[in-house]
Amino acid sequence: MNFISAPDSGNYVNIASVDKVLEIDPFTVGGSSKVVFSEYLGFADSAAAVKALGDSAYVGYRIELVDNSTGEVIGTIENVDFTSSDLHPDKRASYLLSSNGITGETVRVRMTLHTNLPDAKTAMVNTFADQNVAMETSTQSVSLQPITVIKDYAFSQNYPNPFNPTTIISYAIPKDGQVTLKVYDVLGREVETLMNQAQKVGRYGVNFDGSRLASGVYFYRLV
Repeated sequence: MNFISAPDSGNYVNIASVDKVLEIDPFTVGGSSKVVFSEYLGFADSAAAVKALGDSAYVGYRIELVDNSTGEVIGTIENVDFTSSDLHPDKRASYLLSSNGITGETVRVRMTLHTNLPDAKTAMVNTFADQNVAMETSTQSVSLQPITVIKDYAFSQNYPNPFNPTTIISYAIPKDGQVTLKVYDVLGREVETLMNQAQKVGRYGVNFDGSRLASGVYFYRLV
């Protein structure tokens, strides 16, 4: 399995732009499938990371299994946050994902990044390694963390907040239908429409770029 193609012309300087290409090509999985993956992560300069994170900041990522045809999240594979108290130079691990309850579906794996650092910048590089080098000799078993049934329309706290100049607005919808997400200033004037299309029940995140707007307080509304 490979990551989807990331155009060389892309400007991968913020989380929203990187998230768009942190997806695996679709594949079919069933109850008897074995999905094995390895993970290699860490901090090149742990001392600098501790200083940047301070006492309350965090960085992290979430890995989800997604239905390829609908984009709906089937379950969470991993959800990891790092603070200044639990950094490490590198980590290698291999996992066997249980596919119980999934019957012949075409899926993809999606990774999303998150942090509450207001001015976080990203960089993306291609790396290549022999498969036998990347895998660890011992494999841990993991299961999908089920998605809680969505009963109401809801917002999650946007992150980062405060932000400069971009933030991710996350929301949940309990049924299929037309979704409109708009941003307003403190005087109630509409400044941008972030979403206006039909969506299926699920949880979503939309990037809001406020670089062209004046500094201040803004509100968002889902209808």
